[in-house]
Amino acid sequence: MARARLDELGAILDGLRGMPELVEVSPGVFHVDRRAFLHFHESDTARSADVRDGTDWGERIGLPLGPVSKTTSARFLQEVERRLAATLTA
Repeated sequence: MARARLDELGAILDGLRGMPELVEVSPGVFHVDRRAFLHFHESDTARSADVRDGTDWGERIGLPLGPVSKTTSARFLQEVERRLAATLTA
């Protein structure tokens, strides 16, 4: 995903970067225990994130195009924390 578009995810990226279990291996791409955990996808009409949920990839999480609200960011981060816990205990 283009860096300019990543800037629209400021609160989400700040939250992800604050999770000590995650390592950002490139902008917007996060690993846990040296395994891919989260990355973003974007097209002209949609944006989403692939996030591991236990041993497999969970259902893709949709995100709106453009700047993401605080409420949407908080909900996204809650789901990521749930999936991270499932992944760490798998």
